[in-house]
Amino acid sequence: MEARRRTNQLLYRADLLLGQPVAGDVEHQLVDARRAALEEGALALIDLALDALVAELLRLPAWPQDGWRGGLRREADANAELSRLSTALLSPEGELRALGERLEALRGFEVQAPVRPGMIAVGNAQRPTVEMNLVRLKALANELRESALEW
Repeated sequence: MEARRRTNQLLYRADLLLGQPVAGDVEHQLVDARRAALEEGALALIDLALDALVAELLRLPAWPQDGWRGGLRREADANAELSRLSTALLSPEGELRALGERLEALRGFEVQAPVRPGMIAVGNAQRPTVEMNLVRLKALANELRESALEW
């Protein structure tokens, strides 16, 4: 499967997970646990999708050995699209910084509560949900693809 197709497939599956209903005839605790599981599963798929996106933008035959983070560290200076993706995910003022932080936390031992639908206040800042970040990431991926085609 080519990288672009795999990227789209993983982003679509993350979207499907996030769209699953979590309520029903279950206890409040179970609703929160189910929401957390769906969010974490979606984040794992987004992490894999970023591996595929970096491979796609670099036109690699396989995913980067050290994942999307390593690909961004190594290639961002030499590739405008990867530089833009790196800025969006990893810089303090990046539009997808919250997603980058959630992906980093996914590999750690810190437990994060799921974000309720919509926005929640964290201090004086607003923290976007995984769903909102996914929508923006999909749009950014398309923009980066178009930009890469121009070159």
